[in-house]
Amino acid sequence: MNTKTIFFITIFIFCCCSSVFAKVNEHKLPSGLKILTSVNNLSETSSVNVWVKTGSANETADNSGISHFLEHMFFRGTDKRGGLEFKSAIERLGGSSNAETSKDYTRYYINVPAENTKEALMLLVETLKHASFTKDDTETERKVILEEYRMNKNNLSNTLYDKIFEFAYPNHPYARSVIGTEKNIKKFTIGDLKNYRREFYSPSNLTFIINGSFDEKDIVKYITDEFSDYDSASKNEIERYKFEYPKTKPIRKDIKSFGNPSLVLAFYAPPAHDEKGIVNADLFCFVMGMGKSSILEKMKKDNSEKIKNVDIQFQTMRYPGLILIVAEYDKKAKSIEIEEILMNTIKNVAEGKFTEAELQRGKKILTNNHLFSNETNAGLAGSLGIYAVLNRWQFSEEYCDMINNLTKKDIMNFAKSISESPDFVFNIGSGEKRK
Repeated sequence: MNTKTIFFITIFIFCCCSSVFAKVNEHKLPSGLKILTSVNNLSETSSVNVWVKTGSANETADNSGISHFLEHMFFRGTDKRGGLEFKSAIERLGGSSNAETSKDYTRYYINVPAENTKEALMLLVETLKHASFTKDDTETERKVILEEYRMNKNNLSNTLYDKIFEFAYPNHPYARSVIGTEKNIKKFTIGDLKNYRREFYSPSNLTFIINGSFDEKDIVKYITDEFSDYDSASKNEIERYKFEYPKTKPIRKDIKSFGNPSLVLAFYAPPAHDEKGIVNADLFCFVMGMGKSSILEKMKKDNSEKIKNVDIQFQTMRYPGLILIVAEYDKKAKSIEIEEILMNTIKNVAEGKFTEAELQRGKKILTNNHLFSNETNAGLAGSLGIYAVLNRWQFSEEYCDMINNLTKKDIMNFAKSISESPDFVFNIGSGEKRK
């Protein structure tokens, strides 16, 4: 359920973020619970969200997968109404609901017509505080999650992604899959779920985000009243894991697969709190790999007899994430050749061998990608929420200006910082053995 790739969209306009963002107001309760509101009285819809600052990164080997299991139970009913009745209540509002779990956070949301904003919020609060966790519902969801687990195991892309993170984070919880292990999924009890919720769904780990047309004072008062005496564990801060970079690089791993072989170069990327590093990494990736006229696409055309496909991926995470350059190559080619071609491409960027037009093109597509994703209430809630739980929500508003202020020298310096060597080289399906 977590996003793994950069999604590209066509460029239509170019403008500053500040000109399209509705005013965002932050309300913080004494307990640490945050409320972000953005009122647009012209909107006919609203998006009601709660973000929880916990995901698989807060789990141990013994309870790996419990964040995802708990997410599945969220809309299964409350002490007041069963699962079917709860879902029917959302539908009667003309709404739709969904949820997602990542390594760093969990998100729940209901999108509704604007006139039903408060009623949707009341349902979201009801299940947050009073989810029922019946035996029948728990066993039903256990079967669903086990089937999802088996499907993931049969999905080559998901399996490779999990393997890469397993190797890249040997002493860190990012190594574990969000869905957890089959053993854990089978053993979780209702008590386990309730204890985890009580420990990590504490007020200071909750951020409500409501965007659309609604009575802001009434919404804020309702949340404040509902959580004035919210019962939760005293643990109000997310446990911080120490991240340690490998002492040597690159570390090489061979992964069995089928079809054309692939090579993955993995570079540790800046963590969420390094906002300057994040925008540099984002723009570097877009200049390198955005669209058919990107640097990587031109490199592929120049080496078409060897390289079949190439992509670059990066996702902002609380701890250092990964920039992945993935190249599918011809079986007749050698992985060392592909690695040299990819690294030379990075070195060319580090030396400034790209044009100002390529830089500006990357900026335009990246900023518009951000702007377009924030055009809907749900999209804006997604952008604000991710940065709210990873570091600070204001970064979403400042993002485009920070991108536009970057220079060619900034991208050259970022490329130089990773041009010496990748941190990991994953050789997938070639059968070669390299040291």
